[in-house]
Amino acid sequence: MHLFRMALLVLFCLFLSMSFCVAAPSYRAHVDKYLRSAHNYLNVKKPEMAEKVLDQAVVRFPRALELYYLRAKVRHGYLKKDTLALQDFSLVLRSRPDQFPKAFWYRGDIYVGHGQYQQAIKDYTACLKRMPTYGKVYFKRARALFKLGYYREASADLKRCVRYSPVYQDAVTAFRKENHLWL
Repeated sequence: MHLFRMALLVLFCLFLSMSFCVAAPSYRAHVDKYLRSAHNYLNVKKPEMAEKVLDQAVVRFPRALELYYLRAKVRHGYLKKDTLALQDFSLVLRSRPDQFPKAFWYRGDIYVGHGQYQQAIKDYTACLKRMPTYGKVYFKRARALFKLGYYREASADLKRCVRYSPVYQDAVTAFRKENHLWL
């Protein structure tokens, strides 16, 4: 009889724990809800509201790196808050660089905007290690290399850009003409 009561108690506890699991939305569901909400605001051209939603989300879920990543993209691409975007991109890249390789690309763009070409080259290179066929990043790195006087390296990157992304042929030709870069 004692074993029967114990078994019933265990089954009852399992039932209660399962019912709580089913009733409560998961961590992932909450994070996804915030991401969807931010994307919805971006779709209706309200990046300030997207940033506000993401600010709330990172307070509630500080370990969800995709929230910081999207907030950084909103701050950089829409709101031109590059200093804050740089902080978010850097946090994401310190934690999981392989999960967010484009964060190197975007952070490199911020560095270029601040005239920090050496740092931009490092970030573009890190991006290309993870995404070696991204022609646009070769083009961006070529421009940064050119600014520092690395003309042969810039020319090589322009060739890689066209090899991986032929749609950039006109942009590469214009850049070469504009900068007299015919190596």
